[in-house]
Amino acid sequence: MQYAGTAVGRQVGMSPIRFRSVERKFDPLIVTLVFLLFLALACQLLVRLRITDQGYELAQLRSEMIRNDAQLRQLHYDFNLYTRPQTLQERAEKELQMQPLQPVTVRRLDAVEVR
Repeated sequence: MQYAGTAVGRQVGMSPIRFRSVERKFDPLIVTLVFLLFLALACQLLVRLRITDQGYELAQLRSEMIRNDAQLRQLHYDFNLYTRPQTLQERAEKELQMQPLQPVTVRRLDAVEVR
């Protein structure tokens, strides 16, 4: 029995498979599209990073706003407490040694002699 070919899997009348060196030629359109895609993805990444940073900054500003609001409320409370007539009278008597106004001690200014 004769075999059709000497190499394994080779058929009669066909040339052996030869690999040609393939020169890769890049189409300028494809290169441009790939570059634009890369550029778009980089821009998207930068935008997302900026949004994340602004989110953290917004959270810090909100916490600062809450602290400032609490401090402002405390200052309003203190102001209202210290400007009450009763509190003013108590502090005047204690710290300045002032006495409540008596009708006997009141004089008109034109009745006082000016030196």
